[in-house]
Amino acid sequence: MGLRKEMILASSLFLAWIVGFSLLFYFLGFKNVEASLSSLNYWYYLMAFVFVLLSVLMSVFNLRAVLFIMGYPVKLYKLFKIMMSGFFIDSILPNITPAGEFSIAYFLHKEGMPVTASFNSILIHTAGWFIGFVAFGALSLFGLVLFNNIPLFVVVIMLLLLLCFVGLFLIILYLVLKPRIAEKLIIALIKSAFVLLKFTRLKSLEQRALKYAEDNIHSFTYAFRKQIKKKRLIAFSSFVLMIHHFFVAFSFYLVLVSLGINISVLEAIGMFLIIYMISLLSMVPGQFAIYESVAIPILYTRASLISSAVVVGLVRLIHYWFIVFLGGFFALKIGFEYKRSRRK
Repeated sequence: MGLRKEMILASSLFLAWIVGFSLLFYFLGFKNVEASLSSLNYWYYLMAFVFVLLSVLMSVFNLRAVLFIMGYPVKLYKLFKIMMSGFFIDSILPNITPAGEFSIAYFLHKEGMPVTASFNSILIHTAGWFIGFVAFGALSLFGLVLFNNIPLFVVVIMLLLLLCFVGLFLIILYLVLKPRIAEKLIIALIKSAFVLLKFTRLKSLEQRALKYAEDNIHSFTYAFRKQIKKKRLIAFSSFVLMIHHFFVAFSFYLVLVSLGINISVLEAIGMFLIIYMISLLSMVPGQFAIYESVAIPILYTRASLISSAVVVGLVRLIHYWFIVFLGGFFALKIGFEYKRSRRK
């Protein structure tokens, strides 16, 4: 599937999202929705958008630092374009597929970086993402228990979801350290991806991808085992990405405040984490419709149904659709740059 087709897919998903929300607002009453939006504090919403941008920059900064420590400095803007392209691909494919991570590693390799180094930098970044997320979630849960009188079942739900993420991370780590099992799984995923996405005209690409996986899995895992021993690097990456997660969660809180919803920062972060973890564990591209189905009922416990729906719409615009279309723009830009370089 070429990038243009992926942009068409993203646009189709966005159109379906617009239609879905239009129907929801129709049943809730457009006048009621308009009244809710009229109370929007644009400065708070702008700050929410700024924190989304900061979260993206923290993610880019982390990978740039990891690459620099590994001995492969990359210019900030170039890495920003590459990572946004990866985020775009990641956002329109099922969460279980590592397509976004693979595409970032591929683009880094195209910039002259060794294959092993590019993939291992992404593995370290991903490890930092998981550890940072679990640490942020655990600290948030501790804060909620200590400072907010939250029901026991909410604590149990958050704890179970965090344990799911810990288990997922341990599975990924086990596969990385067990190349034979990882090779079988990756080959199965590649074959499934080509069937699922109907790459009917790209049989040769499928064969190249399979051969590439078979030839390089063992070298990837060997190099990663060397990198994973650098505990300071993992700790640094985890800390930076914990800040990244906080920025995303805090932007969620700011959207709530922008509509005049009276809620504490910790409570908003707790809501965000539950919504985010449930949505992310689904296999739906971009948590499409899953996020909305989970978020609106949870927010309804603290706000009106209309305000809850409006909040979710506003959050998705800056948390998801902004990333999708900005990432799509950079993915197309990189694609055109590679085409021009081939012609030369």
